[in-house]
Amino acid sequence: MELGSPQGWANFVGREGLIIGISTFGASAPGNQIAKEYGCTVENIVHQIKTIYPKVLHQSNEMRKKK
Repeated sequence: MELGSPQGWANFVGREGLIIGISTFGASAPGNQIAKEYGCTVENIVHQIKTIYPKVLHQSNEMRKKK
């Protein structure tokens, strides 16, 4: 797993996009441990997406049902 800087990603995802990254440097630990400390876990990322994009997720689910 690589945790990268979020700097510059807004140009690609727009104002409403969700960018997950870290903006500090110097932390050292095994990958899974540091990812958990910074909140970069599957559970947290899914929670962020569901919190920020409930309308998008609802529309996506509706489209899947029609197929």
